[in-house]
Amino acid sequence: MATWHACGDTIDISVNVSGVQLDSDEIIEHVKDALALSGLDAAFLILEVTETSLMRNATATARRLHESSS
Repeated sequence: MATWHACGDTIDISVNVSGVQLDSDEIIEHVKDALALSGLDAAFLILEVTETSLMRNATATARRLHESSS
């Protein structure tokens, strides 16, 4: 995706995130590492979560998603 962006393409990429992944702070480093290794700007990454996954612990999940994008 980063290579396509370098060529002028501006499409986003969506990645499904499971409830199990959202239950751990490891998701923060996984996302940051993937962005750093790929060179993709975080603005072009869409993390998709189901409502059920999000509501398991909405406060902690929101914090993790926010931290992984900053």
